[in-house]
Amino acid sequence: MSTELKIIGPEDLQGASLVLATNISYVTTYQTKSEKLLEKAQKEGVKLTPETDAEINKFLVSAKTCHKKMEEDRKPFTSKLNEVISLFTAQENKLIKEIYPKLQQVRDASVTAYAKEERERQAEEQRKLDQQKERITLLADAEQQLRNAYADILSADKAMLLSAFESADASTIDEVQSLFETCTPKFTQEQFDDIVLVISSRLISSEEVEVIKQKAKEGKYEKIQPHYVAEIKNYANHLLTLIPGRREEIAKGGESKAAEELRRKEAEALAQQQAISDQRAEQQLSNQIAEAVVDTQIAQAARAANTPNAKAIESYTITVTKREGWAEIFKFYFNYSDEQDLGKIKLDQMKTFAERLAKSQGIKIESDAVHYETKFKATARKAA
Repeated sequence: MSTELKIIGPEDLQGASLVLATNISYVTTYQTKSEKLLEKAQKEGVKLTPETDAEINKFLVSAKTCHKKMEEDRKPFTSKLNEVISLFTAQENKLIKEIYPKLQQVRDASVTAYAKEERERQAEEQRKLDQQKERITLLADAEQQLRNAYADILSADKAMLLSAFESADASTIDEVQSLFETCTPKFTQEQFDDIVLVISSRLISSEEVEVIKQKAKEGKYEKIQPHYVAEIKNYANHLLTLIPGRREEIAKGGESKAAEELRRKEAEALAQQQAISDQRAEQQLSNQIAEAVVDTQIAQAARAANTPNAKAIESYTITVTKREGWAEIFKFYFNYSDEQDLGKIKLDQMKTFAERLAKSQGIKIESDAVHYETKFKATARKAA
């Protein structure tokens, strides 16, 4: 392809220079005449004399005629210049409007595919993460229920021993003492199995919920049973040490101050233990959830490292699928725009406003009559 311009030759440039010089002289002449007429008109005021009006009219007709001649004289040359401009712009447009868009479309399609795939993956990861959080939370809840149920059983059985101690009189104190001396506590597997854990979920199946219940109880009986035996036995032995004092209270006809004091201390100790247990359980739950979240974030970061660094520009296009959608768009515009004169705003302009707000602030119309389509565009930029 030849790159030599053959449209304009030396003779063309010479002719154009002569025409330009002539046109400049025309303008100079008319400028001088115009200034004289303006000075004359200013002296006469707003209302011109017939002679001055006729003189100005003659000037204007002449100026139009001269302008037409100036255009006709320069057109042979400027038309060739326009041809030159079109030669340059044709190449520029071919680059930016034909060659550039083809590869831009390839990148746009690529970044769209990556973005959609990543969104789908993140949505699936979020679903799995939510399920994992649910499993962790449900297990923690079930284990807490188990601890609470066991604590209630232990407290109730201690309360029975304390009640026997407190309600003893002269005729039963020996029997109560013997009861404490021969106490052989048992916590059976049947008692453990009778503890009912109540948990439910909308994120995981009922079968998996049952598995979580089993996991909550798994290996716990082997820990609870000896703990129960030791606690009850120690409690009975402690009450046994209080028997002499209780005999004296019975002889004096008084109530058991030791029982009252023991009940108070037990309530304080139980509250303290419960607070520590709750704090520990809450911290453990928080740590497990945080670990699950970090695992998901690491997976996302690893994918990002293997994705082209195209930095997609995201935008939205709204499609109104039902007639009611336009009403939703109007309400959205009314609520979020500052425009006061709504009569001059078209519905399409309101739709554009909603599309831009979705991009800038992530605010969308919640309606099945309005569909948002996400669009991506890869940006071309110089390497750092």
